[in-house]
Amino acid sequence: PEEVVTKYGVPPELIIDFLALMGDSSDNIPGVPGVGEKTAQALLQGLGGLDTLYAEPEKIAGLSFRGAKTMAGKLEENKEVAYLSYKLATIKTDVELELGCEQLEVQQPSADELLSLFKKYEFKRWTTDVEAGKWLQAKGAKPAAKPKETIVVDAEELAEEEAIALSFDNYETLLEESQLVAWIEKL
Repeated sequence: PEEVVTKYGVPPELIIDFLALMGDSSDNIPGVPGVGEKTAQALLQGLGGLDTLYAEPEKIAGLSFRGAKTMAGKLEENKEVAYLSYKLATIKTDVELELGCEQLEVQQPSADELLSLFKKYEFKRWTTDVEAGKWLQAKGAKPAAKPKETIVVDAEELAEEEAIALSFDNYETLLEESQLVAWIEKL
C-alpha cells in the first residue's frame, strides 16, 4: 500500500478512480479530457473518489491546483466518459469461465490438430516436424504418436501455388524508426 501511494500519489482503493480520471492509453481507457496525473491526484487527495467528486462538485473549486475553478464543469461535461473509464479500469473478478481447472492443465498436443493447423497456415517446417513425430513435448507428458492420416497433395494444385509470381514493386524497406512510426499511424 505505501508503495502504491509513493508511485501514484493515491491509496490503492482509489487507483481505479485515478485511472478513470486521467485515463491510460496502454489499456484504452480514455479518462476525462484535461485531467492529467497531478490533477487526478489533487482531486482524489482533496475530496475522494469519483462518486464524491460528482456528489459535491462545488468543493472542487476550493482545491489548490491549476484549473480547479473550471474543473467541476469539465467533470460534468465528461461524466459519461469518466464512468465508462471507471468501468474499463475495473478488473472483473466474477467472470464465469466455461473451462474447469483440469482443462487448463498442460496436455500433450494432438498431432492431427497440429498438422491440420500447420497445413492450413502453410507452416511447412512445422508440418514436416509433426509428420516426422518431432515437436515440442509438454513437460511430463508421454511422447505423442505420429499423426494418424497422411494428406495427399494434388501435384497440379501444388504447381499452381508455386507458380504464383510475387511482385516486389509495392514494397518499401523501412530503415528508420520514423518510417515505421509513419506506417503504424497509417494502420
